Amino acid sequence: MFLKVSKYIYILWLLSIFSLFSSYYLEYFQSLQDSLTTFRWILGDISIYLAGALYLFLIYLIMFTLIGNIHLSSVLTTISILAIGIVHFTKLSVRVEPLYPTDFSHVTQIKDVIPMISEYLSINKLIIFFISLIIILYFVKLLPKIKIRLWEGLSF
Repeated sequence: MFLKVSKYIYILWLLSIFSLFSSYYLEYFQSLQDSLTTFRWILGDISIYLAGALYLFLIYLIMFTLIGNIHLSSVLTTISILAIGIVHFTKLSVRVEPLYPTDFSHVTQIKDVIPMISEYLSINKLIIFFISLIIILYFVKLLPKIKIRLWEGLSF
């Protein structure tokens, strides 16, 4: 019983930390990578920051439910959220407009998009990204497996 409760507490704690971290970095990219501006905005609008973190927490929870492994789902979700933040920052820097949901429809036109963003990508950045991803996934594999079956539910 205690082990089951502690497992749930660990999962909620871990997802909360990742949500707060991801929410900070999304705002950091929105603030054009200015830490001081980001920190001031969070202090000024803490309720909006926490609402965004709650939204991200639900995304993390859904991904955990779908994948079933807390560590792997947290890392993959964080990488996805940070990638969206970086794309948003790049578009904001280049075109002075935010990333819109309709921008994701341009994925089918990737041949036209690559030449527009090629000057912002470099082989070094891509190599560092893939090496980092491999290292992170290696360490995730070493972590203990914490799984909860869907039919187990949250009954204590």
